[in-house]
Amino acid sequence: MKRIILILFIVAIVSSFVCAEGIDENTALMLHMDDAGLTDSSDNSHSVTLNGDAALNTGTYKFTPGSAYFDGNGDYITVSSSDSLYVSSNDIFTVDFWYYKTASSISLLSFGNDLPGYGTGFYVFASGVHFYTDVGGYSGGLTIPPESSLNTWYHIAYVRDSTDDRFFVDGILQKTQAKKLFSYNEDAQWKIGKFSSGWPYWYNGYIDELRISKGIARWTENFTPPSEPYSAPPPTPFATCGDNLVVNHIVGDVAPVTTTITYGTVMTDLSGESKCWITQNLGASQQATSATDATDASAGWYWQFNRKQGYKHDGTTRTPDSIWITSIDEDSSWVSANDPCTIELGAGWRLPTSTELRNADANGGWVNVYDSFDSVLKIHAAGVITDTASLSSRGNAGWSGSSYQASNTKGVSLVAHVTIYCDVFSNQPKVRAQSLRCIYDEPPSPPTSSNFTSDETTNFSEVTDITNVTNLTLATTGKGKIKFPESTEINAEAQDYDTNIVIEDEFISVNTAALDESFNTSATITLEGVTCPVETITYQEGTFTSKDDIISGGKNCELEGVCSNIQCSGTTLTFDVAHFTGFAAGSNANLTTEAQAGVFYPLDPIEFTAEYINSTDGTPISGECNITFDDDWDTEYTMDFDSTDYNYTKSFAISGLHEYNVTCSSANFVTLEANDTKLVSSVDIPEFSVLTLGLGLIAVLVGLFVIRRKK
Repeated sequence: MKRIILILFIVAIVSSFVCAEGIDENTALMLHMDDAGLTDSSDNSHSVTLNGDAALNTGTYKFTPGSAYFDGNGDYITVSSSDSLYVSSNDIFTVDFWYYKTASSISLLSFGNDLPGYGTGFYVFASGVHFYTDVGGYSGGLTIPPESSLNTWYHIAYVRDSTDDRFFVDGILQKTQAKKLFSYNEDAQWKIGKFSSGWPYWYNGYIDELRISKGIARWTENFTPPSEPYSAPPPTPFATCGDNLVVNHIVGDVAPVTTTITYGTVMTDLSGESKCWITQNLGASQQATSATDATDASAGWYWQFNRKQGYKHDGTTRTPDSIWITSIDEDSSWVSANDPCTIELGAGWRLPTSTELRNADANGGWVNVYDSFDSVLKIHAAGVITDTASLSSRGNAGWSGSSYQASNTKGVSLVAHVTIYCDVFSNQPKVRAQSLRCIYDEPPSPPTSSNFTSDETTNFSEVTDITNVTNLTLATTGKGKIKFPESTEINAEAQDYDTNIVIEDEFISVNTAALDESFNTSATITLEGVTCPVETITYQEGTFTSKDDIISGGKNCELEGVCSNIQCSGTTLTFDVAHFTGFAAGSNANLTTEAQAGVFYPLDPIEFTAEYINSTDGTPISGECNITFDDDWDTEYTMDFDSTDYNYTKSFAISGLHEYNVTCSSANFVTLEANDTKLVSSVDIPEFSVLTLGLGLIAVLVGLFVIRRKK
């Protein structure tokens, strides 16, 4: 029987491919081209066959770690036939991938049958798509004129909706036309790197991140090609213990295969406190049916200590079979970044500790694997992958790893044997791959932070540990931000930042009493919309709703040693703070100083004046002003207030440029400080002309002559 099919002929179009919807229910085939078998990462797990010398290449790729390479001489890939991959003229579908040709090539991808001549189906070339019906019946093409350059990555997308075909290169729509008919026979296959057997054209170059989607036209207008590999949606947050947990595992550096698993869960206090556990091993498609169940489906996957990569073993073959660590010698327990429970099941899930496994063994009274299986955890004899990478003891004993190490080379595991024992041992080689059971901790609640609208604000949904947030930033567009040093860890769990932190025009207020104590530490504050220069930053303890509230009764932040590294440029003020309270740009007072005008000499009295006024209405402030001088900085003199100005009279013993400092304060106003100088001149010595000196000398000589004559 024949099916109506489309032959996609993608011709010399070079296109850069951008990630759209990722891996979802419409993804029929997903080849990341990242592993030796170039396996399918969709839920369908199609069989992929490498023909000729087609192989993984880790030297040239669009996305790390590799791509598929074709040498242009008999290399191609075929994908097993299935209903999930069949597409017809009436289907809606999308084909997209990246390619990088190293020589002039024609065929990139095809779907149909190998028959004399062109065959049936559709063909994707570097310049478009061709469609065929029956045997060699060409029904038309979707072609474009540009020819792609060598040694350049392009993204191609061929999209068919209910009425039209569209062809995109690097996200740019090249052509739209009414869809053409195509057909194929039952045994039609997808081929990558080959045109047809009857008239073969081979591809010379690289292909990466190939996705076939059914039931969706992913793009109908220009789009941005993906900047990273497609991925599955993150796990759905766990809701209620006792409910099933459905997980889509995607093959990669953790899951050994792509599969969807439904895990049972149970709440139990076997570990010492009430915790939720999965009731089958991680990676097991079913709960064990007996203590000695030796099936692959019940065994699940196996992990070496503190390693993300899981292994599946069907009794004959280990998957993946190309990766195996032969020695582990490191001083580390299982770190959270490598925890397969967290990575595969989602936030809150983790490996059990050795204490939790010991408690379960003791509280359950487990003597052998029959006892552990009879418990709500259903731990059975799943076996182990030994140091030499071979499967052992399945149906006879089971190993359940903990997150704790016993030494650099040994881990701590629960071992349940059919007859001899069920106990926790501290002598299990880290290199041995064991089963894992996962335990659930209610994840900490993220903070409320919706008021902080700037993109600079920390995205708490992406934070791994909400109780130790580094590089925390809270920012409001056009107003300002708080930024903590990268080395500072802030506990943001369940914090109400929206209520207790205000970032508004020229001020910030933080209610530290209502926040975790870790927040009340040094940070950098930025205030936007100020007028530089800003002479004073005011701070006041408490919580405030306006700048004026802080300034009224506030203190000079810099003088009090709370603020430092103050910089103001344009309309942006930044400064470091030692702790948190309310901070505002500006103050409610102004201070100017002046020394008496004129020329003064040592010991002359000089009057110094300070004007300390309310910055709002200009009235003098009745408070206290003190003045110090450079001839004795340690001595402070109180200035007299005459209801208008503050005054103090001082004389200097020596001449020179003298510095002085004035500090003024009042109960309801900001303390301010000002510095200035006053020149004290040296004693004036009259100047004599040469003539005057000459006449004086003559007079002396005449006087001496007269005296001599009298003698």
